[in-house]
Amino acid sequence: MPKKLAEYQRKRRFHATPEPRGKQVRGKGELTFLVHLHDATRLHYDLRLELDGVLKSWAVPKGPSLNPTEQRLAVHVEDHPMEYGEFEGVIPEGNYGAGPVVVWDRGTYHERRSKTRAESEAALRKALAKGHITFVLEGEKLKGEFALIRLKDGKNWLLIKKGDAHSSYRPVKWDDSSVVSGKTLTGVRETVPATWTRAGKSGLPRTRLSAPVLRREPPAGNSWIVQEFGSGERVLVEIENSQARILSRIRVPLHKKHAALAKALPKLANSAVFDGELEGETLRLLDVLYLNGKDLREDLLEKRLKALAKLKLPKGVELCPQISLNALAGSWVARDKKSVYKGGIQRDWIRGRQGRASSVRITHPEKKLWPKEGYTKKDLVDYYRAVSPQMLPHLRDRPLSLVRFPNGIGSAGFFQKDLIGQLPPGMQTFPHYSESSGRTIHYAVCQDEASLAYIANLACIEINPWLSHVPGIDNADFAVIDLDPDGNPFKDVVKVALAVKKILDSIGAESFCKTSGATGLHIVVPWSGKVSYDASREFALAISRRILEQFPKITSLERSPAKRRGKIYLDCFQNARGQTIVAPYSVRPRESAPVSTPLEWRELTPRLNPSRYTIRTVPARLQASGDPWKDLPSAGNELPKLLKRLK
Repeated sequence: MPKKLAEYQRKRRFHATPEPRGKQVRGKGELTFLVHLHDATRLHYDLRLELDGVLKSWAVPKGPSLNPTEQRLAVHVEDHPMEYGEFEGVIPEGNYGAGPVVVWDRGTYHERRSKTRAESEAALRKALAKGHITFVLEGEKLKGEFALIRLKDGKNWLLIKKGDAHSSYRPVKWDDSSVVSGKTLTGVRETVPATWTRAGKSGLPRTRLSAPVLRREPPAGNSWIVQEFGSGERVLVEIENSQARILSRIRVPLHKKHAALAKALPKLANSAVFDGELEGETLRLLDVLYLNGKDLREDLLEKRLKALAKLKLPKGVELCPQISLNALAGSWVARDKKSVYKGGIQRDWIRGRQGRASSVRITHPEKKLWPKEGYTKKDLVDYYRAVSPQMLPHLRDRPLSLVRFPNGIGSAGFFQKDLIGQLPPGMQTFPHYSESSGRTIHYAVCQDEASLAYIANLACIEINPWLSHVPGIDNADFAVIDLDPDGNPFKDVVKVALAVKKILDSIGAESFCKTSGATGLHIVVPWSGKVSYDASREFALAISRRILEQFPKITSLERSPAKRRGKIYLDCFQNARGQTIVAPYSVRPRESAPVSTPLEWRELTPRLNPSRYTIRTVPARLQASGDPWKDLPSAGNELPKLLKRLK
């Protein structure tokens, strides 16, 4: 048994699986690579690179990305035999890696500086040992330069696209079919009638959810059935043996979380598979794929919906209502009446993008988030919609940390960084690998009014963007000095802020000021060109030290609150990668719903009362006088010049 393939062969029972036993075989010509799409416990991609007669392999849960700012986790797994590059089929249940497999991409590759196979292999061996491989792919889907970087634990790596002519900062909709057979995973899976679940053997067909294509315009003609759909969490429901399983689109079990609903679902049928969505504790059924022993996926949509309409629905279950093409509003999906049900992206399904601002469905709009004032979730959403023209330029392309209060400000809220699950069309995220947590975090990125309304509907009161944007995520867009008082009179905060402004004016620095939404002030100095976070922080620290010299009795640079009692904290240390600042026009989770409000410098006087800027007053202020920070996104100071003048 070849040593390199020992682990591969140990994990497999070749009398029960169609996978090749394989042997180590040295190839000729250019090095080859392939990517398998594999629906095992979870859907994932397997990147395989030929080296020394075997396929070095990494499981990539979220698949490859063409965006150089995205870092995809890649788990190093056992070497596979070269014959595995031709494998496509179904690994039977009960075997390691059970599930359908297709060859998603294939082609040749080389180490980026090498011209021959021998040079590539020699360089790749050294790079593999060091834990940093850089290579160029020439595939049918993947092209250009990529890197694999090993993390500290040795097993986990990062797959990163390098910036070149084949990179893209826009999301890419991949074709999920095989480059060999043209089949999808569903097409391969349907050759095997039964599957296994974690609970045991199942007679239900394994089903992958269909996905619509996105279009800005609604469909035309009378061949379409349009239904309200898309504002909840997409789910697959399986009913069998008087039990119900509610599964996410990647088959994560949700039925324990929704126990009451799962208990009621077996009343629908003896056995069934449904496509639907969860809205709170309500299940909305879109389609039926299997019913009482009959597979309906090859039936036309019209027939499937008639079967669905005949069911007696228990409490908590609804049908997605049909709507007219002339009355499109909210979230909807249009499907061809003559379509059958297939997994993956289907061109006879259309989901619209137009009118997204009005399409966000507000759940529990009457929920009081500010009990004393009576402000509801609807009030919060209405506020963010009203200020979106002025707020969005300060949010676009920035990763966000969200502060949510689903039960109102009287209860404990929580920070949410990782925004995952069924997201509405157009709601973007920024995947960023966190070494501290050992996982990829998907930060929300708010690009339009609909996305802002969606975030507000999560009872997200406070929005905190990074100090940098995609794709320049490693460079600071501005320096910030946060004046954070400890019971000091606000007039003292104003006095310190004006002193900061005087120093900045003396060196020719353009600056901006806003209320924090609490008792402090934020002063921002925007940069032009690439400025590192270290350099930006040192600038803010230099200004803060001058202020400390002027006001030693009322200001402090001490990070510990206990050591700066009764003093205004000159917080310049948050100028670091991944740190955030409350966004301009963000509401704060405090009484009266105050807002972090941009100011004209002339407004900063001892008589200024920051409590006047609230969820009720700020929209009218903006309508009357506009955004004092409207020029900030295009403003910029040259840091080297300012440092020279500061000395």
